[in-house]
Amino acid sequence: GGYVLRLHPPGRIDVPMLTSELQWLRAIRHNTDLIAPFPDETADDGMLFAMGHSDDLPAPHTVFGTLFEHIDGQAKTSDALTEDDMSRIGAYLAKLHTVGQFMPSTGFVRPTLDWEGLFGEASLYNPRENAHVITDGQLAVFDAVAKRVQNVMQSLGQSQEAFGLVHADLLAKNILFHEGDVRALDFEYAGWGYFLYDLTPILWQLKSDRAEDYARLEDAMWAGYTRVKPQTDDHRDMLDVFIAGRQLASCRWLAVNLGHPAVRDVAPQLLAQRTDELQQFLKTGKLNRQSK
Repeated sequence: GGYVLRLHPPGRIDVPMLTSELQWLRAIRHNTDLIAPFPDETADDGMLFAMGHSDDLPAPHTVFGTLFEHIDGQAKTSDALTEDDMSRIGAYLAKLHTVGQFMPSTGFVRPTLDWEGLFGEASLYNPRENAHVITDGQLAVFDAVAKRVQNVMQSLGQSQEAFGLVHADLLAKNILFHEGDVRALDFEYAGWGYFLYDLTPILWQLKSDRAEDYARLEDAMWAGYTRVKPQTDDHRDMLDVFIAGRQLASCRWLAVNLGHPAVRDVAPQLLAQRTDELQQFLKTGKLNRQSK
């Protein structure tokens, strides 16, 4: 049969995190008609992964391998996405946020992408020793945007209607299309978060890549989402705040990954551009992007 072997770099994942991801994917398989990366179920526990050890690997000298069933489908670039595609993506996420939820077992461990998880001291996006790349002026803008996101999150609360398990990284590269269906890839960053925030990765991407027809694409995604999971006008108004929150998380991600050569060379320029865009958001309530 067709399979995909996913390798997890050393230090990026541990056993509870990995088994928890696989638990959710298995629940999606058995409880919904959604297509996602399903782990091979030939193992007795319904999940199959292996750990390899080599002194040639960076510390801690181990790498996890997970075997998934192959998913048929065609990827599209963000430039090729249609309104119909966006409607289907919206419907997929709405199903993920409703029938795709499940009651995890004891020991289920995934990141929490609430305000603290995104912007707090313990956040994976906390630049810590790389904070020097962020200027005082940029930091002031970041704090103001984070406050707006916090206000929206507090107004939503963490009820089952607003908060649960989310994909957290549904960009165009992580979506396949097959015979009219949408299939999602790469649940590596999945965790607990606000459902509205789960709409923002693809919308944030389209704010830049499809600025000329962004409004139509957002409308189509929202229509597809709300056909499955009805929302209020107030929820629609929160989207740009969450998209700005995604942009702020991306700025912090740049600082965290400053040691990567591909990031180090572009980080100062991108931080400056994205901060200017966030500053305009604070003035207008809408995030308009030109930065990539």
